[in-house]
Amino acid sequence: TLGTMRIALFSLLIGVSVAVEVCYPPCGCFNDDPPFNTRPLPEGWEQAPITWLLYTQANRNNPQSVTLPDVTPPSLFDPSKPTEFLIHGWNGSPNSMTLVRNAILDNFDHNVFVVDWSAGAGRAYYPQSASTTQVTGACSAYVADQLTNMGSVHCIGHSLGGQTCGYMGKRSQPAGQATMKRVTGLDPAGPWFDSDDIRLRIDRSDALFVDNIHTNGQALGLGRIVAHADFFPNKGDRQPGCNDGGCDHSICRDFFAASITAAAQCDFNANPCDSKEDADAGLCNSCSGGDCQKMGWYADTMPGEGGYFLTTVAGYPYCDD
Repeated sequence: TLGTMRIALFSLLIGVSVAVEVCYPPCGCFNDDPPFNTRPLPEGWEQAPITWLLYTQANRNNPQSVTLPDVTPPSLFDPSKPTEFLIHGWNGSPNSMTLVRNAILDNFDHNVFVVDWSAGAGRAYYPQSASTTQVTGACSAYVADQLTNMGSVHCIGHSLGGQTCGYMGKRSQPAGQATMKRVTGLDPAGPWFDSDDIRLRIDRSDALFVDNIHTNGQALGLGRIVAHADFFPNKGDRQPGCNDGGCDHSICRDFFAASITAAAQCDFNANPCDSKEDADAGLCNSCSGGDCQKMGWYADTMPGEGGYFLTTVAGYPYCDD
């Protein structure tokens, strides 16, 4: 009937309008099919430029740049060395990762790329920036793959940067198996990512080892166990020495840097713990061999997996060992 035809045509038009895909070569294509149908389509690297700034021990203050579409290896990049990608969060800039960058270069002869996606991260409409993490992650995976073996790549991201690292790991899996060495989320963003669907958020499947430090899980952070090792210092919400949520959300960068620079005096030992309730009941005060962990840089040297609690103190080096 005419009515049935109208319904069919209307359904077809709805289908066409919903199934939208955008492609940003060489980084891949992105769509608004579920579970991404609740957010805007991500911006491309031409709309929201991305620059990868290489720092090494030979050029600590004068980075060499990598841009798309043609990835040219910087003269100081050494593919035989481990490579770090540091990614800032919403309304952030490369400067927000300086503490972590310097901690690494002071102690390790690594390639360190600081990802400048400040154009995409600086949108006033947060969901737009949250969506664009997909492109920044995919493009970072492409850059890394052009330069080195993914098995030597570690991505460290704060807030939206943590979720970006997750997408970087996802896009580096051509056969559906993790290839990137490690992903570290520093209080990975919660708003728009608090989902059981691993396609939407950072997850243990994104790399061979994934760890998170949750410091503001009740507000700006994700605050759930999703990685191989999830650390909840001071139960993962309010942090000593902080007076507001912004500080709680950002101090994870200081913790991670201190796990490198103060390694001789701070182990950041963490005990297995499933919940705040267990911590309050005194059930999270010890570990035994195979389930022990250390928060921060050395987490991938420890056998334990799951949720971990520990306490810190106000001020460097923060450990309460």
